[in-house]
Amino acid sequence: MKTGEFVVIPFTNSILRGTTLIRVMEHLNGLASKSGLVKAVQERNLKPEDVYENAEEMMIIGYDMCVPILEYDNRKIGNGKRGKVALYIQQFMDEDFGINGVKIPDNLYLNV
Repeated sequence: MKTGEFVVIPFTNSILRGTTLIRVMEHLNGLASKSGLVKAVQERNLKPEDVYENAEEMMIIGYDMCVPILEYDNRKIGNGKRGKVALYIQQFMDEDFGINGVKIPDNLYLNV
């Protein structure tokens, strides 16, 4: 978000709270006080208008990937490219999970 928040949609019975996302959220919470990259990590519902007006980046995090979402509802997110938070998360996951040589190609993204 433009405010520096990393927002995660609350988990429900239909959305699995995965260990990868939990690990990333814990790491970003620790990073929030040390870096300007993320100011806060929050879990809350978002309306489409929140995304349209405030999202600088969107991503799907799971297993060993952080896949950026470059468009949402036919609207460009941020500058339409993988952002610095998504890049940071992917680097963190590569190091934290001991993944060597597996890189997410720049052309792997989602439009939802």
